[in-house]
Amino acid sequence: MIVISWLSVGISTLITCGPLWLLVGSTHNLSILYYLLFTTLFSLPIIMILWFVTLKINMGICLGTGTILSMFLVTFGANSLGDGIWPYIPLLYGTRYLSERGTSNELFIFSMFLLCTCFLLAFILYWFKRWEGRIINE
Repeated sequence: MIVISWLSVGISTLITCGPLWLLVGSTHNLSILYYLLFTTLFSLPIIMILWFVTLKINMGICLGTGTILSMFLVTFGANSLGDGIWPYIPLLYGTRYLSERGTSNELFIFSMFLLCTCFLLAFILYWFKRWEGRIINE
């Protein structure tokens, strides 16, 4: 299910790349490709968190969590408010990583992303293996 969600994020990002390509033209094809790849890749921890919330609690809380995470990403990722702390919060990498390509910070950021994603994946797989489904009280 996580893979299907991740693919849907990739498809929606691809759809948003069309107008972006029309807006900036073919001179920035490589940047648009990086945007597509990195936005899809760095959305994986958010998808795992939302799937966990959905299965553990319910869909309504998941929608609220997704809204709050989206506002957090826009607040700290898309403007200068999160300039000092964004390398330490892997959820912000999708919006900030393109500006760090080619710098000395790039390896640190990608290793933090891999560490966070592997930790989240191990936690969710461990929890899911022990999960017995939702309890329905009649």
